[in-house]
Amino acid sequence: MASKENFRIGLEYLLLELLVSWFIFHSFWFCLPLILGYFPYRRFRKTLIQQKRNHQLLAEFLYFLQSLNASVYLGYSMDQAFLEGEKELDAYQNEVGELQRQLQKINRKRTVGESVEQHFLAFASERQIEEILIFAQVLCFLQKNGGDSMYLINQTSERIRWIVEVHRELLIVQTAKRMEVKIMLFAPAGMLVFMNAMNPEYMSIYYQDWVGYSLLLGFLLLYGLAAWMSYHILQKTAREVADQIKRPTKAQKR
Repeated sequence: MASKENFRIGLEYLLLELLVSWFIFHSFWFCLPLILGYFPYRRFRKTLIQQKRNHQLLAEFLYFLQSLNASVYLGYSMDQAFLEGEKELDAYQNEVGELQRQLQKINRKRTVGESVEQHFLAFASERQIEEILIFAQVLCFLQKNGGDSMYLINQTSERIRWIVEVHRELLIVQTAKRMEVKIMLFAPAGMLVFMNAMNPEYMSIYYQDWVGYSLLLGFLLLYGLAAWMSYHILQKTAREVADQIKRPTKAQKR
């Protein structure tokens, strides 16, 4: 899966290189220096892909929580609740998601007498998504120490559900802001393409010697810096809001 992802990202960057080299520099030779931008581009794309996977996983997890709460309320054991959760996810989704695949593995191991709580904790520790990890730790605590499982699972689920819902609203706002950034970033590139197409004599001064090409390269570097800063400002704002969400209020501390 990783090799396919790297191949797809590499193909994307190659096409981007060809477009930039032709529309900005009018020469495919500029693909050679632009190769240096592949590694930051790959890291950027992998971050976006991972964020998308995390959001999809949290959406699955939210639905699984609802199913688990209902099963515990009806008096099912945790093993049976996990089995019901897998069935609910199967009915809920058209395609098999990451959480559903993990539940299938966990439920298969359950048949040979292994603990579903421990396997779920191992999965949560591997993925390092805080909301899922907290819930897995609560399940392991109940398995070892006992207690009012219905109350603890319900309270933890409500808190996690609220955090996930706020994250979802934050994602909607982020998507709108990203669209604004894309429009602002595409405006200069679109203007350059328009000028090259409609009035090539006006732009020909940049393609006569190395000074013109150096100016174009400098403009491209500034453009890339602006895109990088825009992305990191959005990410920093999202992290700060997420940290504020996860801080317990005074009432919750009490």
